[in-house]
Amino acid sequence: MSKPELPDLSGFLNEDGEVVSTNSLQTLCDPERFCCLVKAGKVDSLLVKFHAEKERFIQLEWLAEVLEIQVYNDEQEAIDGTETGLFDVDENPILHEAEYQEYPAQPEPETFEEWQALKTPEYQSNKKLNGFDFNGVQVSLSLENQSGIIDLDYANKIAEAGGGTLFPLNFKTQTPKGFEVIRFETAAEFTIFALVFLPQRAALF
Repeated sequence: MSKPELPDLSGFLNEDGEVVSTNSLQTLCDPERFCCLVKAGKVDSLLVKFHAEKERFIQLEWLAEVLEIQVYNDEQEAIDGTETGLFDVDENPILHEAEYQEYPAQPEPETFEEWQALKTPEYQSNKKLNGFDFNGVQVSLSLENQSGIIDLDYANKIAEAGGGTLFPLNFKTQTPKGFEVIRFETAAEFTIFALVFLPQRAALF
């Protein structure tokens, strides 16, 4: 097998002709900013931002995989035809034979309109109920859970303003099977949960 050709990465080059760092994958927005947009009813602008960041995330994930394979294939090319240090039954040296990996196809970009068109009432209902897994708990993307997150975030800010905190605490969350409790030891742990929940909740609309 010959060495696969590197995909076109021209769209990922900076002004110096270098490939952008995949470390630029970032959280969509901080919980406080997200909560403000939700409370203000600015869901449409939030969805547009979420979709744009989602598409960027998908492309950068593809780029990271391509760059990883590129390194591997270059290493294989470097040892191809060199001696392994082993010998066959006739005492002839056994040579390395490169085992290249194929590059994945670049994901096709999806427009905001195409993304919205996929959201049938049945899809939204199932997605809202089943939600996502968080530390073994299947968290529903319900309005009740959203309100709980926003209210708790606000209440903890009041507590912190007075030099205290609400954490650790048990958060009662709605799931497909009823209500379950998630334990949060610190505000930082709760923030991680909120950053997972809130964008997925907004994406339903």
